[in-house]
Amino acid sequence: MAFDTTQPAQVTGLNAYTVDPLITIGDEINEYIAPGVPDGLGAIALDENTIRLFVNHEIATDEESYAYTLANGTELTGARVSYFDIDKATRTVVDAGLAFDTIYNRAGDIVDEASDLEFGEHGASDIPVEIVGL
Repeated sequence: MAFDTTQPAQVTGLNAYTVDPLITIGDEINEYIAPGVPDGLGAIALDENTIRLFVNHEIATDEESYAYTLANGTELTGARVSYFDIDKATRTVVDAGLAFDTIYNRAGDIVDEASDLEFGEHGASDIPVEIVGL
Protein backbone atom coordinates (compact mmCIF):
# COMPACT_ATOMS: atom_id res chain seq x y z
CA MET A 1 0.00 0.00 0.00
CA ALA A 2 1.46 3.36 -1.01
CA PHE A 3 0.95 6.13 1.55
CA ASP A 4 1.31 9.92 1.32
CA THR A 5 -0.03 12.06 4.18
CA THR A 6 -2.93 14.40 3.58
CA GLN A 7 -1.58 16.85 6.17
CA PRO A 8 -0.14 20.16 4.97
CA ALA A 9 3.58 20.93 5.02
CA GLN A 10 4.86 22.61 8.18
CA VAL A 11 7.35 24.73 6.22
CA THR A 12 7.23 26.73 3.00
CA GLY A 13 9.78 26.20 0.26
CA LEU A 14 11.74 29.18 -0.99
CA ASN A 15 12.22 30.25 -4.60
CA ALA A 16 11.22 27.32 -6.84
CA TYR A 17 11.35 24.67 -4.09
CA THR A 18 8.21 22.94 -2.87
CA VAL A 19 7.66 20.83 0.21
CA ASP A 20 5.60 17.63 0.06
CA PRO A 21 5.39 15.83 3.43
CA LEU A 22 5.34 12.04 3.20
CA ILE A 23 4.22 11.24 6.75
CA THR A 24 3.00 13.07 9.81
CA ILE A 25 3.31 11.85 13.37
CA GLY A 26 0.14 9.92 14.13
CA ASP A 27 -0.33 8.70 10.54
CA GLU A 28 -0.91 4.94 10.30
CA ILE A 29 1.06 3.06 7.65
CA ASN A 30 0.48 -0.69 7.33
CA GLU A 31 -0.72 -0.80 10.96
CA TYR A 32 2.33 1.16 12.22
CA ILE A 33 1.78 4.57 13.84
CA ALA A 34 4.71 6.99 13.99
CA PRO A 35 4.99 8.33 17.58
CA GLY A 36 6.47 11.41 19.24
CA VAL A 37 8.73 13.97 17.63
CA PRO A 38 11.10 12.99 14.79
CA ASP A 39 14.62 13.80 15.97
CA GLY A 40 17.38 12.47 13.81
CA LEU A 41 17.11 10.94 10.36
CA GLY A 42 19.25 8.58 8.34
CA ALA A 43 18.71 6.87 5.00
CA ILE A 44 20.09 3.99 2.96
CA ALA A 45 19.32 2.59 -0.47
CA LEU A 46 17.39 -0.56 0.40
CA ASP A 47 17.35 -1.63 -3.25
CA GLU A 48 17.35 0.14 -6.60
CA ASN A 49 13.71 1.20 -6.16
CA THR A 50 13.48 1.92 -2.45
CA ILE A 51 15.01 4.29 0.10
CA ARG A 52 14.83 3.20 3.74
CA LEU A 53 14.52 6.22 6.02
CA PHE A 54 15.35 5.68 9.71
CA VAL A 55 13.72 8.08 12.16
CA ASN A 56 14.55 8.46 15.84
CA HIS A 57 11.42 9.48 17.78
CA GLU A 58 11.80 11.43 20.99
CA ILE A 59 9.01 10.95 23.49
CA ALA A 60 8.57 13.54 26.26
CA THR A 61 8.34 12.04 29.74
CA ASP A 62 4.85 13.47 30.18
CA GLU A 63 3.69 12.41 26.70
CA GLU A 64 1.62 9.30 26.24
CA SER A 65 3.36 6.77 24.07
CA TYR A 66 1.79 3.62 22.73
CA ALA A 67 3.66 0.43 23.55
CA TYR A 68 5.76 -1.45 21.05
CA THR A 69 6.62 -5.15 21.20
CA LEU A 70 10.01 -6.80 20.75
CA ALA A 71 10.49 -10.21 19.12
CA ASN A 72 10.45 -11.93 22.55
CA GLY A 73 7.07 -10.38 23.45
CA THR A 74 8.45 -7.64 25.73
CA GLU A 75 6.32 -4.49 25.62
CA LEU A 76 8.08 -1.16 26.03
CA THR A 77 7.09 2.49 25.71
CA GLY A 78 9.16 5.59 25.04
CA ALA A 79 11.66 6.66 22.42
CA ARG A 80 12.32 4.35 19.50
CA VAL A 81 13.63 4.17 15.94
CA SER A 82 11.26 3.54 13.04
CA TYR A 83 11.88 2.77 9.40
CA PHE A 84 9.92 4.13 6.45
CA ASP A 85 10.44 2.57 3.01
CA ILE A 86 9.98 5.17 0.28
CA ASP A 87 9.40 4.26 -3.36
CA LYS A 88 11.82 6.37 -5.43
CA ALA A 89 9.50 6.67 -8.42
CA THR A 90 6.25 7.58 -6.66
CA ARG A 91 7.80 9.24 -3.59
CA THR A 92 5.28 7.47 -1.36
CA VAL A 93 5.79 5.38 1.76
CA VAL A 94 5.30 1.69 0.93
CA ASP A 95 6.15 0.17 4.31
CA ALA A 96 6.91 1.26 7.87
CA GLY A 97 7.63 -0.27 11.24
CA LEU A 98 9.89 -0.54 14.22
CA ALA A 99 13.52 -0.61 13.03
CA PHE A 100 14.61 -3.24 15.56
CA ASP A 101 13.17 -6.30 17.23
CA THR A 102 15.76 -7.10 19.93
CA ILE A 103 17.56 -4.96 22.52
CA TYR A 104 20.62 -6.08 24.51
CA ASN A 105 21.37 -4.34 27.81
CA ARG A 106 24.82 -3.35 29.06
CA ALA A 107 25.32 -6.80 30.60
CA GLY A 108 24.82 -8.35 27.16
CA ASP A 109 21.47 -9.87 28.08
CA ILE A 110 18.40 -9.64 25.89
CA VAL A 111 15.96 -7.16 27.38
CA ASP A 112 12.82 -9.01 28.49
CA GLU A 113 11.31 -6.39 30.81
CA ALA A 114 11.49 -2.61 31.10
CA SER A 115 13.52 -2.79 34.30
CA ASP A 116 16.41 -4.25 32.23
CA LEU A 117 16.88 -0.69 30.98
CA GLU A 118 17.76 1.04 34.23
CA PHE A 119 18.78 4.67 33.77
CA GLY A 120 21.58 6.48 35.59
CA GLU A 121 21.80 10.17 36.39
CA HIS A 122 22.07 11.11 32.69
CA GLY A 123 19.11 9.02 31.56
CA ALA A 124 19.30 6.68 28.60
CA SER A 125 22.67 8.10 27.53
CA ASP A 126 24.21 6.23 30.50
CA ILE A 127 23.27 2.87 29.04
CA PRO A 128 25.34 1.27 26.31
CA VAL A 129 22.81 -0.95 24.54
CA GLU A 130 22.92 -2.86 21.30
CA ILE A 131 19.84 -2.81 19.13
CA VAL A 132 19.42 -5.51 16.53
CA GLY A 133 17.53 -4.59 13.36
CA LEU A 134 15.03 -6.54 11.37
